[in-house]
Amino acid sequence: MPISEAANGGDTFRGPVSAVRWLLQETLPFPGAFLSDTHVAARLGVSVASLDRLVYHPAEQWSQELRRCVYEGPAAALFERRWWTAGIGDASLGIRLAVRAGETAQSAIKRLSGVDNVAMLAEKDPVAVVDRDLLDAGIAGAASCVQLRPRGWPPQSEEPWMRIADAASAPWFRHMVDPSDQTLLDAPIR
Repeated sequence: MPISEAANGGDTFRGPVSAVRWLLQETLPFPGAFLSDTHVAARLGVSVASLDRLVYHPAEQWSQELRRCVYEGPAAALFERRWWTAGIGDASLGIRLAVRAGETAQSAIKRLSGVDNVAMLAEKDPVAVVDRDLLDAGIAGAASCVQLRPRGWPPQSEEPWMRIADAASAPWFRHMVDPSDQTLLDAPIR
């Protein structure tokens, strides 16, 4: 509430405008409460192209639950597909538990989803990366990336990752790189 309204002791009804503004400007565009296809693929360890197969052929309960993670609210048409983070966390937990029990990630996904031949990511510890405009730019292994802390990035959102070569290529990115990752910018690229 603006201080001018607080001073008057008023509880001015704002209606849904504040919530819609927050949803459109600070929530849907950034990874946090909602995730893009790239972030979901990285968390599940599958290719982005495989997501449609997992969601639109819901043979098993896991796939049906994954389908329910797709955001279909009032602002869904304004952005590319977004997913509820909490639901994706549950879906990826099922895969991680199966892997911890000795199953491969691919066989766990096949068993959980009922979908054959899901393309798995080759990257170890995959993360979604951003480009120079801080937009989704694919998936890379965490070892070849640095984490950024851009000014103005909403605090409730996850901090983005960028490939080391991209972050080292421009001085303004050096200032955004997490201090613990600064030494990676000058190291030989692997």
